[in-house]
Amino acid sequence: MKYLKNFIAFIILLCSMLLAFNLFMSINQSVSNYKDKIRDDYSIVIITKTPIDKDSITSLNNIDVKKIVTLNNQEILAKFKGKLSKNSLALLKKRLPFFYKIYLSKFPTTSQLQAITKELESMKNIKRVESFSKNHTRVYLLLKLINIVVSVLFIIIFIFAIIMLSKQIKLWFYEHAKRLSIMQLHGASTLYAAMPIIKTAIWSSIFSFFIVLVILFLVQNNINLFLPQELSDIIKIDLLHTSNIVLTFILSFAVAILTILGVLLQHKRY
Repeated sequence: MKYLKNFIAFIILLCSMLLAFNLFMSINQSVSNYKDKIRDDYSIVIITKTPIDKDSITSLNNIDVKKIVTLNNQEILAKFKGKLSKNSLALLKKRLPFFYKIYLSKFPTTSQLQAITKELESMKNIKRVESFSKNHTRVYLLLKLINIVVSVLFIIIFIFAIIMLSKQIKLWFYEHAKRLSIMQLHGASTLYAAMPIIKTAIWSSIFSFFIVLVILFLVQNNINLFLPQELSDIIKIDLLHTSNIVLTFILSFAVAILTILGVLLQHKRY
């Protein structure tokens, strides 16, 4: 009964740690994917006096320029048709500046955007730069806040789980102290004497991994119960990403190995 109780207690603690780890990884990946998405939508608009050579602007503040798109002036002129004479329209067409959208290879930070704006404004041909800094800053700070909150929560859960697991290690040591001492007196090695503890830790890690895998599978297939449909469409959360599963398996066994080493070190101390 004691063995089963310790076994279940270890599994609960390990599952909590593995679920927190997966939540941390999945949200980080989702935020990263969202950054890529808004990077493709985000652009800086520049107004120039004369046409620019698009190939001359390859990077801004060490960020590669993905593409530069020319905005059609005909849409602006179409709004004045019927309101102005042909001569006035022709004069407006000559004096109308050129509009371009600059797309970057990655979503810039607030400081990078400020530096990019200054760099563009320093170019002689450019009359005005519109970086939509207010909207950009709000989105960037929101993404940063999400990363910080998730990271802090993961660290708190991770530290709590480690403390509880270390207490579980001490409990196992005290429960098996007499058995370890007797077996060693009969010539058994510490590793052999601690085999029941080692098996418990290994089986606990295996069971914990599969329990977490099942929970993630159920959540992934019922994601709409946890997130609104609109949010699910914007942010794609992949709880069963291959890299996450591999890292979860490695972490599960790493904790088991550390548990084994902890028990053996505790035993050697006394």
